[in-house]
Amino acid sequence: MFGVKSLILQPIGFLCDHVEILFDVDILFRKYAVQLGLRLERPESLNASVTLARAVADLARSGLARLAN
Repeated sequence: MFGVKSLILQPIGFLCDHVEILFDVDILFRKYAVQLGLRLERPESLNASVTLARAVADLARSGLARLAN
């Protein structure tokens, strides 16, 4: 397949692991990739990232502050 041997797949619709990622990507897509002779990898999801938690908290505080005005 055009000389491609490895793929990195990042499901951008999810910040944390969900069953869609764990099953569809990690099991089904990886199995299909193997059948095509490809290696499929997925970067670790953010899950319990402190940076993500702080960013979400900042957004929530900003939204609440706008509602208070």
